[in-house]
Amino acid sequence: KPSWSEGTFIVLNPVAGSFGRYTGLAKVKTGNSHFQSVTRAYLQYGKNDFTYINRALSSTPVKERMTNSESLGRGLVQELYFRRNRNSLSARMWYQNSDRNLPASILTGTASANETQFDESLRTVLNYEGNKGWSEYFLTASYNLANLNYTNKLASIYSDNKSGSLVFKAGFQHRLNNLIQARTIFEDENSWVSSVNYSDDLMSRNLFSLTMIAETRSLGRIDGSLVLKGMMDQKKLLVPDFSGGLQYRLSGTQNYYIKGSYSRSTKVPTMNDLYWNPGGNPDLKNEISNGAELTLDMVQKISGSVSLKFNATLFSNLISNLIQWVPGPFTYWTAENAGKVSTMGAESAFSAEYSSGGLFAKIDFNYSLTKASKTASLSSGDDLIGKQLIYIPVHSANSSLHVRYNKFYSVLSSVYTGKRYTVADNSSYLPDYLINSITVGYEVVKNQNKYNIGFLADNFLNTAYESVAWYPQPGRSFALKINIQFKL
Repeated sequence: KPSWSEGTFIVLNPVAGSFGRYTGLAKVKTGNSHFQSVTRAYLQYGKNDFTYINRALSSTPVKERMTNSESLGRGLVQELYFRRNRNSLSARMWYQNSDRNLPASILTGTASANETQFDESLRTVLNYEGNKGWSEYFLTASYNLANLNYTNKLASIYSDNKSGSLVFKAGFQHRLNNLIQARTIFEDENSWVSSVNYSDDLMSRNLFSLTMIAETRSLGRIDGSLVLKGMMDQKKLLVPDFSGGLQYRLSGTQNYYIKGSYSRSTKVPTMNDLYWNPGGNPDLKNEISNGAELTLDMVQKISGSVSLKFNATLFSNLISNLIQWVPGPFTYWTAENAGKVSTMGAESAFSAEYSSGGLFAKIDFNYSLTKASKTASLSSGDDLIGKQLIYIPVHSANSSLHVRYNKFYSVLSSVYTGKRYTVADNSSYLPDYLINSITVGYEVVKNQNKYNIGFLADNFLNTAYESVAWYPQPGRSFALKINIQFKL
């Protein structure tokens, strides 16, 4: 959303860091209360030549340096906003491309590094919004293009893929009275994929949806919502989706809520899921999910300087024909339906803020418990029933501490990822890991000008870990960040 401030602002944001990392962002924002233009250009380069310990090829650990991991990315974003009275028009464009060398698995050794990828994308959106009385409406058109060239000499893959989509969307919202409002949303998406590696050079699809939403507001202590959504895929009408939710305010004077919802939703395979080469699967079925949630949400103001927030959620989902990308027989992944899958667990979040004088402090903590396993299979004799799905940790958590005193600030963050199984029978797994990072900086604000310099130490305990099996991640790294904003 635009900021309708007067004048022209320029932002410069260079970053230099470990392992040959350099990024730069330049932003120009100009306009007045009726027109705004925002232009961004950025460049990102990383040699990514970090060292790691290879324990896969022999009983004696060997220190190696990552090779064939360079990446170069460029992008341009242009946003234009117009408004008159209660109506607004926006036009946005985002172009980016990247050249990447993709490192090989440490099982095959650095000499076999031979994967490269070039990708580019263009995304455009034109949007009109207006309102009159108790009614609001919008019209949106989006045109998107993408190109990806992937080469893997080891697997004899020379893949040239082009894709695009044209989306039209319209919505109307009307307040029936002070308690109830209704929304209707139409969306039509035309997608296509072209690949020289398919017998049919061009694959296309049309997906149409109609969504109707009814919501109540301030009905005593109870609020509710109901959503109905119908979809048509290639002129085939799908079973409608729906969701319903209730919110009950536990206290008339405090922001304590208990919320419950139930939903049925359909996930149609993307064009990439169906046709991307390599790995796409044109025989994929639609994914169907039935889920329920129960949430306790609390906000407590302790005093004028201290506030607390807490929420906890229990969730359960039964998914049929789960669409999942899994490691294939070669060096790439493939899409498949995993049968019936149950996901259940709990999520919780806690935050506390303190603000007094020139001191501000905030602590956040989030935790997630997720049990995800097959409950039924598409094939008989499947011995994977009850096994945790690959790469989904049972336990995950993150925390952060923000402290600002006058012009100085610091941020300490920790991210915990639990054990993740790498094969469907749970016979092999990646161990859990904890990544800690800290940023310290100094910021000066004078009139509408800002000058910020920060120093980042990422993974400062030098934890060795892998997000995907046999692909090590960087250890300790540092970066110097500068952010300058000035008004002309």
